[in-house]
Amino acid sequence: METLEQVSRIKTKINPFRPGSGLFPACLAGRSLDTELFSNKLYSTITGTPKNLLIYGDKQMGKTSLLMQMERIAEEKKALTVSIISSPMDIKDFVMNLVIRLFSAVKYQEVPANGDLEEFVRDFQNASHDSIHATEIAFTDFIVHAWAYMKEYVPAIVFTVDDLDHIRDSEQALIILQNITKKIYRDDCPIVFVITASAAFYEGIQKKNNDLIHYFEPVKVGRLQQSSCINAVRVPLWEMDMAFDEAVIKEIARRSDGFPFYVQQIAHHVFEEAVAEVDTLALRRGYERAMQALEREIFIPLAASITPTEAQLYLVIFKNAGISFTDLLKHVRMPRGSVASSLKRLKEKQLIRQEKKMYSVQDRLFGAYLEKRV
Repeated sequence: METLEQVSRIKTKINPFRPGSGLFPACLAGRSLDTELFSNKLYSTITGTPKNLLIYGDKQMGKTSLLMQMERIAEEKKALTVSIISSPMDIKDFVMNLVIRLFSAVKYQEVPANGDLEEFVRDFQNASHDSIHATEIAFTDFIVHAWAYMKEYVPAIVFTVDDLDHIRDSEQALIILQNITKKIYRDDCPIVFVITASAAFYEGIQKKNNDLIHYFEPVKVGRLQQSSCINAVRVPLWEMDMAFDEAVIKEIARRSDGFPFYVQQIAHHVFEEAVAEVDTLALRRGYERAMQALEREIFIPLAASITPTEAQLYLVIFKNAGISFTDLLKHVRMPRGSVASSLKRLKEKQLIRQEKKMYSVQDRLFGAYLEKRV
């Protein structure tokens, strides 16, 4: 039996689980192959054969966490890391953001000659850049100038761009980065771009401009295996010497449905409810609180973003995983064209996926919420 002193000590332990966008988990489980791939690409870049990566996947799959881990690896290798988070902006603002971030990173290194680079930044800001092509040329020149200052201090420069598809003309932005790499690699600049984007963005690029794949090697980030979900919960508890019921850890992993974000959300609230250990009582209470948080943060806004027709189709797919278009038509009384256009919108919103002409929902937790709500 736990004493009051032991219970108090457990309750004052810092919660190791960190739900939320941009928060790095205590254990990045299931991504070792991806981080190893980046390490190899970085080494290849430093030794004269630059490689770029495009990390893609659906929402709540941990793309940002993986990107953050890659940034840590780059910093450990003493590479200069330039990181930006994309937002709804035009291409010129996107490039300007890259320029300012790169200059700030160079300035942080306290390179003696960076005053000339600062003047270059002012010229870049004051230039009219009447065309995207002019912006591209100016940014390319700036990178070459920056590397000339930094090559004695760092082995490479790593640009990380999170959520590229938030930019208004994201495909054009990717093409600009491709064109820039073609030029700077001729000048022996060991610079690598690591970009994250949605699965829908990648699939669109693959269909329209497969040539980009040669410059941005795709890395798909999908659901975690059950064993990885278990490790994402078990390892932090082990490290802090927290008592836990093994069956509860497995149940957290099962309920998360392979979503890294959901693993963190459920585990966080279960830990908050734990008294002496992470047990079944903590699971029951914590899971309820986790679902309340997910409803507020994700499910309610997501439900509000879809039409009644889309919701009807979504629920049919939720209840009939792996359903074909023909069978879907049998379940709903809607014109064929209306069903097709609604399915297209659901795919764009990353709510359903299509594999070999069969439809399934992406998120069964949201499906259960929507079914209960309806």
